[in-house]
Amino acid sequence: MVDGQRRVVQLTGSGLASTGARFRASARDSSDRRALANRSVSYGRADTADSVLSTTYSVWRIPFGRGRAIVVYMQLIRVLIVDDHALFAEALSARLGREPDLVVLPVAADVRRALALTATERPQVIVLDLTLGPENGLDVLDRVREHHPDVRVVVLTAMSDVDAIVQAIRRGAVGWLSKTESADLVAQVIRGAARRGGWIPPEVLGDVLRRLAGDDPEPNGGAQLLADLTPREREVLQCMVDGLNRAEIADRLGLSANTVRTHTQNLLAKLDMHSALEAITLAMRAGMRPGRRD
Repeated sequence: MVDGQRRVVQLTGSGLASTGARFRASARDSSDRRALANRSVSYGRADTADSVLSTTYSVWRIPFGRGRAIVVYMQLIRVLIVDDHALFAEALSARLGREPDLVVLPVAADVRRALALTATERPQVIVLDLTLGPENGLDVLDRVREHHPDVRVVVLTAMSDVDAIVQAIRRGAVGWLSKTESADLVAQVIRGAARRGGWIPPEVLGDVLRRLAGDDPEPNGGAQLLADLTPREREVLQCMVDGLNRAEIADRLGLSANTVRTHTQNLLAKLDMHSALEAITLAMRAGMRPGRRD
């Protein structure tokens, strides 16, 4: 039966085995996708299931009356941890592995292993320590940006120097976290990075942005690129410069969160940027300045 936007299916012995059970699967050909779509349920349009089952996902069964259930899926994020501190890396891997939407790959302890796993395991997000014994984690950033530009890199390190943060961002990092932060925040930043977001500690964000903006040899070098944006996209970008998150932007502009996401994706594509942080930096180079948050 169909209940509004939810498709409710009856599960048989070939379906999910136990109440509340969860399984992970990968549907890689059309017959697999059709078979899974016939027994799976997604929130949203009824035709959504077949379009998303080509990627790895997590499926949840929620009992719904006798012999029926609502089944929902959650897209998984493949995460590669690059850290030569074995105990820390193993503990972080175990903790992140308990998150239902994160798939943690084998830990890489050096640059060579990190690049090999990036090529074979296809992570969406790399969690990178800049100190890798005698090696420099910045080498990973350079190589990943060159050969795997779609992979997002979040730096997780004991360093807290603003110069190091600026250098990492210039070389492609989209996030920076201290190793003293909670695993919950690390998971949250990973999710944001996978969705083209970024994270810089609020206490150093202003200094980092000023440094990045001041490094441009042409102070108004981004003005021409900003001229290609629509008026609405410029409004969304100004809200990003003001430090608003997606929900706050939606509230300020009277838009839905999905519409804000679409405008953000469009403006990033037009600016040839990979993260909100890069777009904010370009906007500040072009003369945009933070205003009120209300």
